Order: sequence, then C-alpha cells, then structure tokens
Amino acid sequence: MYLDPPYRPLNKTSYFISYDKDGFTDDNFFETFYAGYKIERVLAKRSVNCDGTKRNSITELIIRNYE
Repeated sequence: MYLDPPYRPLNKTSYFISYDKDGFTDDNFFETFYAGYKIERVLAKRSVNCDGTKRNSITELIIRNYE
C-alpha cells in the first residue's frame, strides 16, 4: 500500500507545514511516530519541475511492519 506522504518544504516558496494544529517538521518525527517499524530511506527522482535543472533526487521513506 502506498500512502502519499507529508511533504516537507524544500525551499522558501514551498512552505506547507499545516498538517496539524502544531505544524509539521520531520526532525525525528518518523522515528518517533513509527517506532517499532522498519524504516528505509531511498532516493526518488523528481521528474516534475518547471525548471529542468531542479529535477533532482530526494529522500523518501519506506516504512513497513515486517523484515
């Protein structure tokens, strides 16, 4: 099952952190929220951007409850 994740701001113009009343940061959020789960970080290529030079890879998470 794929769940569309919260997106952390990558620059000053993409600043959406209102996922809850206290805001959103990813500082240890996933390690705390998904404690006990297997968390794997993978690089994912971003192919949508109006500026082709900014289509870089970013880190995404695979979180699962099995080994």
